[in-house]
Amino acid sequence: MEAYFILQGIVEVVIVIKNISYQVKANKKQCQRLVDRIYAIIAPLQTLENHELTSRPNIEKILNGLSSCIDDCYNLILKFTTDNWFKKVFKHNGYKQEFDELNRHLSQYANDLNLGLNIQQLFDRQQDEQDQETDLADINTKLDDITTLLTKQQEMQLQLPMHVDEMLNRRFKSLKYSLQQNILKTNNADYNNEEEKRKKEEQFLHIP
Repeated sequence: MEAYFILQGIVEVVIVIKNISYQVKANKKQCQRLVDRIYAIIAPLQTLENHELTSRPNIEKILNGLSSCIDDCYNLILKFTTDNWFKKVFKHNGYKQEFDELNRHLSQYANDLNLGLNIQQLFDRQQDEQDQETDLADINTKLDDITTLLTKQQEMQLQLPMHVDEMLNRRFKSLKYSLQQNILKTNNADYNNEEEKRKKEEQFLHIP
């Protein structure tokens, strides 16, 4: 029975995640992909009879782990629904690492549950990269808006007089440049990793 109650708790959180996913202001593709994958895992679990669920090996341990992972998904998605979402995007380069980690954990739990899912197709890395590119492109189109919001927030915190236009303009340009550099770093990260891997392979091939 314990497994059944754990699953019911998971379902309740998943419903909340689904609702807040419609309110995200950044990283919409990656958030929706997380939601879709969570539903793909939960749906077949809900069709199981109680005895079918409880007879699975280590089911309570797996469900507890899945529950914790889904809570982390909820907390990440929630970040992009708040009024200061732009500040979070600016500080964390779009949260690529966080999305990668959550998808990796979800994939492992889906595999452990042995639900007959096509794990490779459901957790397609190429699709993840496309989602990341789409979300970064969307953030890129909002750079001016994000920079303006960050500048206004700093102005309020520092209580700067409104006539200091030149100072604010410099701050605006500086923040925008930082955002652009963050996006470039994120876009180039995967390329640099592949390039480093290729160079190591070439060095290995040249060893006599």
